[in-house]
Amino acid sequence: MNNPQYIHRYYDDGNALKFLIDHFGADSNEVFAFRNLRPRAFKSDFLRCAILWIHGGFYVDSDMLLLSPFEKWIQKNATFVIPVEMDKPFGFSNGLIGSIPRHPMLRTAMDMIIYNVRNKYYPDVPRQLEQKNSFLSVLAVSGPVLMGKVYNRYLGEADEVPHNLNLAPTKGIQVLGFCKIPPKDEDEWYTTVPFPEKSSVCKGERLFKQDIQGLDQNKKVLENHITLLCTIKRRCFYHKLLMTEHKAPLL
Repeated sequence: MNNPQYIHRYYDDGNALKFLIDHFGADSNEVFAFRNLRPRAFKSDFLRCAILWIHGGFYVDSDMLLLSPFEKWIQKNATFVIPVEMDKPFGFSNGLIGSIPRHPMLRTAMDMIIYNVRNKYYPDVPRQLEQKNSFLSVLAVSGPVLMGKVYNRYLGEADEVPHNLNLAPTKGIQVLGFCKIPPKDEDEWYTTVPFPEKSSVCKGERLFKQDIQGLDQNKKVLENHITLLCTIKRRCFYHKLLMTEHKAPLL
């Protein structure tokens, strides 16, 4: 879907590091975190926050298809856009993030990731996730579980309490929904209405289709490098990131 008011930027390992050095300094915590994050998907989690912190705009995973232009569905007073996490009672997917520059949630996310790297720390998983998957602690380093804690902190709540989605609009946050229509695993969508209680129900307008077929041509070449994290997240980046940078803030 064409968005003529947006500049599309791609980042690989080289220009990603250059971006961080140019904007934060070679000896910065940001560059240290990026250099030391493992596996590669952690680096991508951090980078998208840093780029949006500087420029604003949208980050979108490269296996998503936008079905409707941003301007048609961004809420008037939204300063931050993020979907609920897929099939999880806690967290927000960071496969799609929209933000104005310098949004506090991005800075909080970056600082939490930097802390985790500096202290070689794997954060605790919220109680409501413990029985779902014992490997979800990796998503608390830089991914959806961390973003869930960031959301709660921004609302002034404890890190691990259930998310209060009703407060989101009062803070300028637009929360998108996620749904998956069985029996086809590839029928996954981001929608305008979050309905975390039942992901098999799609509410509102469908905005993005996830896991577009045909975008994983390089998977066989790189399959030896696919980590457990990529398996859990159901996506890998294959050295490419897609960022759409808006020429003006979301407002």
